[in-house]
Amino acid sequence: MSKSRVELHRVLLELEKSMPSLIKKYPQDRDFMSAFVSRVDVITSHASPEDHTWVHGQIGCILDEYGKLNDGYPMRSNQQSS
Repeated sequence: MSKSRVELHRVLLELEKSMPSLIKKYPQDRDFMSAFVSRVDVITSHASPEDHTWVHGQIGCILDEYGKLNDGYPMRSNQQSS
């Protein structure tokens, strides 16, 4: 079942708050992105098709804020690239 945008926003805020500990736990970019994408996949699986672009935009902003945005994002393991 899809979550509302308000619920998705709450989950994205939790993801953002977890970034410092996630970066510390996975100092290598490859390991970090693997762990991050696992969390992102859970979030996007609860987003309606109408909210996917918005969710990925928010995720991109989180990555950018922590200097983790790169040409490889979005890395989605459970979705096809557009």
